Amino acid sequence: MDIEDNSNLVEHEHSVERNTHISDQDYDTSPALAGETDSSHVTLKDFNYSITLINKKINALYEICRFISSQQQENLKSLNKLVALDELSDGFWNRAYKEVVKKLLPDVLFLTHIEYRDALEEYLSVHASHFIESIRRNSWVSLFGDKIFAEIKNKGRSKRNDIAAHIRNAMFATFSKDRLERIDNNTSPVKITEWKNSEKTRKAYEELFMNHELLLKIGYSVFRSHKEKELSTMHCAYILSICDILLNLKSSGIKCNNRSVTRRVHAFLRAFEKNSPATPQMMEEIAEAEEKEAEEAAKRKKQKESQENRIPLQMEGETTIDDDKEYDDFFSNLDYRFGRN
Repeated sequence: MDIEDNSNLVEHEHSVERNTHISDQDYDTSPALAGETDSSHVTLKDFNYSITLINKKINALYEICRFISSQQQENLKSLNKLVALDELSDGFWNRAYKEVVKKLLPDVLFLTHIEYRDALEEYLSVHASHFIESIRRNSWVSLFGDKIFAEIKNKGRSKRNDIAAHIRNAMFATFSKDRLERIDNNTSPVKITEWKNSEKTRKAYEELFMNHELLLKIGYSVFRSHKEKELSTMHCAYILSICDILLNLKSSGIKCNNRSVTRRVHAFLRAFEKNSPATPQMMEEIAEAEEKEAEEAAKRKKQKESQENRIPLQMEGETTIDDDKEYDDFFSNLDYRFGRN
């Protein structure tokens, strides 16, 4: 029983104690009957008083026991969440995450914490009602934030990676082999550099920003559920971001990691919001900044390795610092802000 439950019990006991107070009306103070002595009258009064008090105390104890029992039932319901969590297998949770992500993406590309939680809660209410009904709201919110959110967010990120792969394939299919040679993640860095410097790739990159029909053709081949409606600004920004990483000469590689994609998505969305055109020059500046960051990160890594190799020679207390921090998905609310059209 937690602190809140203890305080409730104390308050309940005080309430019962007030209700068990023996008033003057409960204590028979009437004059002694004729023929009764003072001592016998006092004994009868004491007896009546004691019986009345005992009855009230018994009732009070009964009420307290009922209150404790009800609190135990509430606590048991809270503990059932742990039992229910154990009963639901890892396979169930993985299936639940996949189904939730499948339902939400690709309509919404960057989901918020609350959107994930509400969607999963709806799924559990259908497929594991005993679990969602046995857990208190605060406990569910805490459980989702502490243990579940990271897992389901990874599923969402994996789904976006699949969408990125579909965009890449759609881009090559749209341009055709005659206009753009196909490459993939198995292509060597040397070959990728040659490919990005080729005339075909340069023309394809310029056309990507100038030909709106090209963007729509790629988009509708990937987001087929949107064929009957206009693509959202978020979907357009995401398509352009993936294609930019692949075709941009200033980007040395073709890996569409989360940091590179979200940075470009943000840039495209800002341009759309201001009704200003997104140009290759703007994206080249982003790519150049990324390349510079990559060089600095490599330099820091090399310095760290060098310092670690010198640890036995360092003075006691000397430490090294690695400033390279993992970049998280801080644009998780971008779709909520820009992609609801």
